[in-house]
Amino acid sequence: ITGVVTRRSSVFPQLRNVTFKCERCKFLLGPIQQNANDPVKPGNCPECQGRGPWTVDVEKTVYRNYQKMTLQESPGSVPAGRLPRSKEIIVLNDLIDSARP
Repeated sequence: ITGVVTRRSSVFPQLRNVTFKCERCKFLLGPIQQNANDPVKPGNCPECQGRGPWTVDVEKTVYRNYQKMTLQESPGSVPAGRLPRSKEIIVLNDLIDSARP
């Protein structure tokens, strides 16, 4: 993909595999793979049958970093008289901090 980066955000953490802890009985549930569009929340505890409260066990939870960037069409590829189009993209892994506005 080619274009001009016009804006970028800071680097943010995102849950990848999360482990929940039941605060009633201290049972650990997980790891559960998380989807960014549809996060998974625990229901009943398999140990005490309670509905929580649940907390995230930080030591057993895996995060990944991501960064948002706004990418715009290169000025040379835009026909005269038309504004360049732009699109917000999300970059992961080694692409984080790889481009600057």
